[in-house]
Amino acid sequence: MMKQRRNDKTHHQEGTDFLQMMMDASIEEGKDNNNDDGQTVKHSVRHLSTDEIVAQCILFFVAGYETTGTALTFISYNLAMNPDVQEKAYGEIKEILGNEEPNYDNIGKLKYLDNVISETLRLYPPGYVLDRCVSETTQIKGLTFSKGQTILIPVMAIHRNPQLYDDPDSFKPERFEDQDKTIAFQSFGFGPRACIGMRLALVELKVALVNVLRAVKFDRTPDTPEVLTFAQNPNFLQTDKDIILKVSPRC
Repeated sequence: MMKQRRNDKTHHQEGTDFLQMMMDASIEEGKDNNNDDGQTVKHSVRHLSTDEIVAQCILFFVAGYETTGTALTFISYNLAMNPDVQEKAYGEIKEILGNEEPNYDNIGKLKYLDNVISETLRLYPPGYVLDRCVSETTQIKGLTFSKGQTILIPVMAIHRNPQLYDDPDSFKPERFEDQDKTIAFQSFGFGPRACIGMRLALVELKVALVNVLRAVKFDRTPDTPEVLTFAQNPNFLQTDKDIILKVSPRC
């Protein structure tokens, strides 16, 4: 796509997308300015290389699509394993939205569906381990974290800590009706380095679930596992076997 756009100078004149903005940044030239002595000074500008643009595009797809698809898989599994929860979520959609198309404004009213998503992300966080780089040497409760050190945050272990969540291995969306999300909820990280795409991801999940649950319902099959087991060392949380569910149209 980058080669096509560079060869076709008239391409993409009607709008600008993510790729085009990065390409424009890669060819921007520094300006020559005169200093107080009348001498011409050329300012260097940090450009994006082709490899950096490709890397950003890969990250855009992996972080923006893979995680959302993974979350929808685990939500579908939880709904199939808990038909009472599925019907309650579907009932909320019918009661609150009726036949309205889901959009940014009205999906905020779906409180129970939000609880279903939060509880699924607690049990099965797509980013099950987070990493952060220490920017300055810091001491916290007697522990020294040196500048440049990488810190790994075991999200899944935190989410299933019985000191933080009652009955942590059980799927209970109702827990988020009374329990506020604190730093113990790390599905999107926390603080100033939290996931920049969190709100977009939640909108995508809710809009997708409204449309899917209006059309079909999920049921378990004899091949659906009671307990999920996971692949070793993937970038995002993955089961070691396919999750098989039955999908039936709603009459």
